[in-house]
Amino acid sequence: MNHKSFPEAVYIMETDRLTAALSLLKKRKDIISWARFAVVILLMATLYYLYPVSALYTGIAALLLLAVFIRLVIMAVNNSHAAENYKRLRSVNRQEIQIASGDYTAFPDGSSFLSATHPYANDLDIFGKASLY
Repeated sequence: MNHKSFPEAVYIMETDRLTAALSLLKKRKDIISWARFAVVILLMATLYYLYPVSALYTGIAALLLLAVFIRLVIMAVNNSHAAENYKRLRSVNRQEIQIASGDYTAFPDGSSFLSATHPYANDLDIFGKASLY
């Protein structure tokens, strides 16, 4: 029977929550993209059908649709930033799950910082595989 430690269970739950949130953000991205496409089509239809009737109405409708389009672009950018943030958080949680399970092999060992001239550097196990670093 494999029992998870409390921190590991918390990181697993958080990773699952972030994965679900990323799925929702992906769906939201798709909806925003289709809405922007619809606004562009609606703007072209407005220009085509409303311009012969009145240039004033066409201008007002075009400004409103342009404002909606700009708002949708801002929503898409915010959604993209949120998705990137959630991806980073999920990556951190996955690293913490590795650490909680005792797997440190995926992380740098700091051997590039090891001093070849220091007399006690190798004895202290500060840098290198299975070290403090």
